[in-house]
Amino acid sequence: MMLLLFDPTPKERMKELFDREEEVKLLMKAIATPITLLLGVRRVGKTSSLKSFFEQSRHSSHIP
Repeated sequence: MMLLLFDPTPKERMKELFDREEEVKLLMKAIATPITLLLGVRRVGKTSSLKSFFEQSRHSSHIP
């Protein structure tokens, strides 16, 4: 039996992420450029970071 200490499904809200403040700041700067890439090895939270970022952007006037 395998015990999971976390939920492996992608998160959709910033409050569900852990220790991603710096990445969100970088994404906020990068999103203003014509092309933005989010690269990383599998299972590090790329999808969760993007989903949470865009969910937050729907409710914030601070994101371009």
